[in-house]
Amino acid sequence: MTNSYSFVVFGDGRAIAVQGDVAQRSDAQRLVAEAKKAFGRLDVLVNKAGVMGTEFEKQLIASTPLGRLGQPEDIARVAVFLASDDAGWLTGKIIFANGGNK
Repeated sequence: MTNSYSFVVFGDGRAIAVQGDVAQRSDAQRLVAEAKKAFGRLDVLVNKAGVMGTEFEKQLIASTPLGRLGQPEDIARVAVFLASDDAGWLTGKIIFANGGNK
């Protein structure tokens, strides 16, 4: 399976960003319409949709020991460490970067 980034960068190079709340029927319909308008068909994966500003987000935050959701910078720090000489002794390990969430 190809990731979205690789497909956009090395594939046909087309992508759109449409802001919306998929919990709202009208927004979801608009998202589909925009995708069809841009690409002529719908063949997309919506990831991490419908979490922000919801009761589910509050539950996620409450279940995380750090008391917040992860941010891109949190993952970036792990990636930089793993790409550095400091990680030279790590081999064949799974690193969970999840703020202690289980």
